Amino acid sequence: MSRVFKAFILVLIACFLSNSLTWASAQQINIKVINAPIELVFNDIQKQTDYKFVYTREVLDKANRVTADIKNSNLDNALKLIFLNEPLSYTMYNKMVIVKEKPAIDHDITGTVTDAKMQPVAGATVFLTNTKKATSTDASGKFILNKLSPGNYELVVNMIGFEVYRQSIKIQDAPFKLSIVLKESNTMLNTVEIKVNNANPKKDAAFLKLFINNFIGFDANAAQCKLLNPEVLNFTMDRGRGILQATADDFLLIENNALGYRLKYLLKGFRFYYMYGVCYYDGNPYFEELNGTEQQRKKWEANRKLAYLGSYQNFFRAAMNNTLQAESFYVYELWPKKSRLRFGGRKLIKFDTLMVAVDKNFKALITKPVVSGSDTIRRTFHVVYTEHKPNRQTQLVQLADTILIGKNGALNPGMGFSIEGQWARQRIADLTPLDYFVDPYEKKK
Repeated sequence: MSRVFKAFILVLIACFLSNSLTWASAQQINIKVINAPIELVFNDIQKQTDYKFVYTREVLDKANRVTADIKNSNLDNALKLIFLNEPLSYTMYNKMVIVKEKPAIDHDITGTVTDAKMQPVAGATVFLTNTKKATSTDASGKFILNKLSPGNYELVVNMIGFEVYRQSIKIQDAPFKLSIVLKESNTMLNTVEIKVNNANPKKDAAFLKLFINNFIGFDANAAQCKLLNPEVLNFTMDRGRGILQATADDFLLIENNALGYRLKYLLKGFRFYYMYGVCYYDGNPYFEELNGTEQQRKKWEANRKLAYLGSYQNFFRAAMNNTLQAESFYVYELWPKKSRLRFGGRKLIKFDTLMVAVDKNFKALITKPVVSGSDTIRRTFHVVYTEHKPNRQTQLVQLADTILIGKNGALNPGMGFSIEGQWARQRIADLTPLDYFVDPYEKKK
């Protein structure tokens, strides 16, 4: 293509855009609305101009209501005023106004870690629970975790000789700066150490097998997971109550060859109740990507998608984004029988409509327990995910009166619900990080 021809094409494009902008500037817009849906504003503008608005329902659901008093304005200025406080952006092209969601603005967490004498602590591990965000403090005790999208997070600082530091963080529209003071560990101060009694290796092996099955899981993904450092585990057995407990001296290292992650898991506690065959565990994991071939990466991505869809994280992110139905979730509320801790029936509800918008990045589920006779019963929901066959079903019991749900799907408080059913059977082998996401409108492709 000759330079002359290229120059001619550029001139045509410039003329087209110039004419388009000139025509947009010539349109006279008059709008007066108070707390109106943005779609009504779009319709009003379309009646006054030759421009058409192009958008999806999912994008429009994210819009705020509009209050505006615009007189004899051109289209360009009118749109700037209308979109000023919206989480949406627009592009004008060929008498179309194409509306889309604004990209999320990422923010940083920075801070300094010191001891009680205000001396910097170097080499401390700093990470955000259930993410791939992790770093170490430098010689000055400083750290940075960057490019964080809005949402709820739990920051953890771990260093030998000090107590583990944990803090809930709500990332909104500004960077976060912390000054963290670590406390010396009482265990280190008293030099008390409790270890497994190795007098019975068979029993210790049985404890380890039970721990792995209940902590990592039983499914196909769990079969491809390996605990790399079982020696850091300590087991104690309460024979009177039939409870096995486990603690760990360091991070548990778990290699997940099903999803392509290496997890570092800081175990808070583990208990297995023999009488009921159930376990409880809690802790703080962070993720590292495994290196793999192109074929392995494709396999990992397929497995991650399968693990994520229908999960606890998928559900709450969909509730936050008003996409529950699009993502195949159906929610029923269970109501109790009179004066009994049993349920008399259920009704299909729109779970996302129960939440109140706090701002563009957070919503809150605010409810109170139901008083039935002498019993107090927490609000209970039955969640059905219909994309998989058979349908995945679980039960949610709300424990906190107010639960904040972030854009990333994380809850604050994190234990705001108790879970029974499918989600309770998903373990570490099925865990994906908070920044993992499947577009609900792409998932069937």
